[in-house]
Amino acid sequence: MTTPMLRQYQGIKAKAPDTILFYRLGDFYEMFGEDAEIAAPILQIALTGRDAGDGKRIAMCGVPYHALDNYLPKLVNAGHKVAICEQVEDAKNTKGIVKREIIRIVSPGTLTESLAERSNLYLASVFHDQDWGLAFLDLSTGEFAIFQTSELDVLLAEVSRINPAELLLPPELIKRTKLWAGYFCSLQERNTFYSQGLSHHFENQQVLFQEFPVAACAAASLWTYILETMPGVDPTHIVEIKTFRSDQWMFLDQWTRRNLELTESLRGVGKKGTLLSVLDLTQTAFGGRLLKHWIDKPLLLKEDIEQRLNAVDELASDSFLRKDLMKLLAKVYDLERLMGKVSYGTANAKDLLSLTQTLSLLPEIQALLIASSAETLKIKAPQLDGFEDFVTTLQDALNPVPPLSIRDGNIIKTGYSQEVDDLRSISSGGKEWVARLESMERERTGIRSLKIGYNKVFGYFIEITHANAHLIPTDYQRKQTLSNAERFITPELKDYEQKNFRR
Repeated sequence: MTTPMLRQYQGIKAKAPDTILFYRLGDFYEMFGEDAEIAAPILQIALTGRDAGDGKRIAMCGVPYHALDNYLPKLVNAGHKVAICEQVEDAKNTKGIVKREIIRIVSPGTLTESLAERSNLYLASVFHDQDWGLAFLDLSTGEFAIFQTSELDVLLAEVSRINPAELLLPPELIKRTKLWAGYFCSLQERNTFYSQGLSHHFENQQVLFQEFPVAACAAASLWTYILETMPGVDPTHIVEIKTFRSDQWMFLDQWTRRNLELTESLRGVGKKGTLLSVLDLTQTAFGGRLLKHWIDKPLLLKEDIEQRLNAVDELASDSFLRKDLMKLLAKVYDLERLMGKVSYGTANAKDLLSLTQTLSLLPEIQALLIASSAETLKIKAPQLDGFEDFVTTLQDALNPVPPLSIRDGNIIKTGYSQEVDDLRSISSGGKEWVARLESMERERTGIRSLKIGYNKVFGYFIEITHANAHLIPTDYQRKQTLSNAERFITPELKDYEQKNFRR
């Protein structure tokens, strides 16, 4: 590859050789060479080619950047990792090739787009040091849990229950392929299982890590993997790590669960004909996921069973409470995954409006829980406090009919923020603003040949010929000298330039 662009591509590709690289080029993500040959048939797009220099050609295909969410899951679900490479500087301010960097690596366990509403997608990690440790995380919801056991059969049953989309393993375990048959496995270096990054993020859970040290090692490697594949992202919606003991739930191996058809049918993929299909009358997506979890892990402790059944009895016997709650919950969006999108910076305007509507319903839901006689329902009510000011801010700020893509702008209401209004005015009326300033400066200086221009190197400037040098105002700041003219900047033009480049 001899062209500058392809040399840059090759350098970036070398940093993630086991991925298909989505290389941002204008309004498209392009793939080249072997990546293009693999991706084109999966994505059902045309495979073309382009000049690679020295009379050679290279295979090429591409997808529109705004359709990323449509194409990305197809490659990942086909068992491929995808590296997203974006432009990280403005082409207007750059000579030559624009700087690009990998901003995210998407694998089967880190996919957050186009997910099944009522099922979790888990990334899991396993470690062995006398005991067996398991950690699993759903990036889309923030659910993070660890489990430790001395028995391999118990560990394998738990791995089967969560059915991870991707399993992280150290070198000595990934070799034992029969144990992990059917799972997408990724090698993690052994040192990542001793990383301190997990302890720094979850400082208040040191006691948990000391109690379950092997599971904590599995969690450390998983956390390292997240930070490496999503650089620059702070997953603030992941706030705690939960744990559970094998004596809290009934042990069901994968064959028992399968033959009982608890959540998966023997007749194929899906829940039709399963116990879940009979019981699932939940009104929300996250309620459906929780019910699936309950069916997969039946309670054993009498106190836990009675607490749950007391709440069920309350809702079964009080039809008014049940119907009122169902009516409200039917309007609730998937709050868990909405918070995940906000945390990762992938939420669009529609997501923010869905979040606003959901949070605005909480006071009514809270009132119903408080009125309940079941303690299990009552204790949930305080958790719904404290969102009123946030909801008001969102309602005041968001355009009720925003564009589909956040890149199209117009998400914030006109009049909410003077700064946004100013930037919007600059964006929509930039040429008019410059022409108006040029006219004003000609009038002020008496220089009829004065003109305002722009180039990528120096930005905006006011150009005045040497013949009019005696008319230059004192507030003009010299920017560049030419053979027949001088170029200047003023505070007003400089301020405009800074605002314009922030878009």
